[in-house]
Amino acid sequence: MKIMYYDIQGCDFEYVDNKPAIIAPQDTDVELLKKFDFVQLLDGRWCHYMTLDEKLHYLNNENEELLIFSHEPSDDNEPVERDAPIAYIIVMLAIFAIIFGLMFLYFSEGAAQSLIPIAAGIIALFAVRIVFSGNKPAEIITKTLSVLFVILLIGLAILAYAISKACDSCEGAGNGILEGLRIG
Repeated sequence: MKIMYYDIQGCDFEYVDNKPAIIAPQDTDVELLKKFDFVQLLDGRWCHYMTLDEKLHYLNNENEELLIFSHEPSDDNEPVERDAPIAYIIVMLAIFAIIFGLMFLYFSEGAAQSLIPIAAGIIALFAVRIVFSGNKPAEIITKTLSVLFVILLIGLAILAYAISKACDSCEGAGNGILEGLRIG
């Protein structure tokens, strides 16, 4: 099967390092190859590692004699997530910091020390949203955690209000009971 990859005609399909790749003909212009993200292999050939969409297009048309990739790549398409593992690691460390801070808040008497990992986790989540803005899974995880954090804050505010009202009612009832008792 021959492949016409945009402006590059006569390409071949091959697995390079167990990854599907498009191999360009030897006489293709180097600038044109670089425009379409081709990389030069150690043996001098130029290859383009296929994205998931390109691989699916290949699998759907593998019985054809000529496979054509015809639409120009644009900025509207999702970029290849080459930095996705880094974003996932940062998000998971941020979740760990928030959970550690909440556990430390629950089990310790010092609230100030437990706020440090919670704040670091929240800052890391916002940093992931800013630095890896095109990373959809990290964005979804961050949005979900942000919503859960807001729900947690609302729940803590309701709990604090309920405790405050309970303490007020105990103080009011306690004064009447202890009024008749005199020690000494």
